[in-house]
Amino acid sequence: MDPDEASRDVSPLEVALDRNHLNVARLLIEGGANTDRALQAVARHGDPGLFELLLRMGPSQESRAEALYWAASRGHIDLARRLLDDGVDANDQSGGMALGGAAYDGHLDMLKLLVDADVSGLIRHFSSRVLDRHQ
Repeated sequence: MDPDEASRDVSPLEVALDRNHLNVARLLIEGGANTDRALQAVARHGDPGLFELLLRMGPSQESRAEALYWAASRGHIDLARRLLDDGVDANDQSGGMALGGAAYDGHLDMLKLLVDADVSGLIRHFSSRVLDRHQ
């Protein structure tokens, strides 16, 4: 079976993670699961060991930015910090969405991390647009 083959848009890897079968997830990753899709799934679930395994496999920059969104929205601060330290731009489209995900779900420590990572430029941009509309 293809480790990325999806049934109803859910891959076997995502099922394994949802059921907390981390050893199965590791086997699927090592067996050739799509690194980009797997990184996002692991960022949602927050397992640091699987996350590091996937980062060593070289996921795309776009996937890493999307993983930042998922880590931020789920409150996985160590994963988000790892991505930022690894050069993910918190101000690109997917990375910038991380700020909204963290805010929506009330992860204050994550918001501070993202603001400190220069997401403040994004905040200034949106704040000025809101102020312009209300003047």
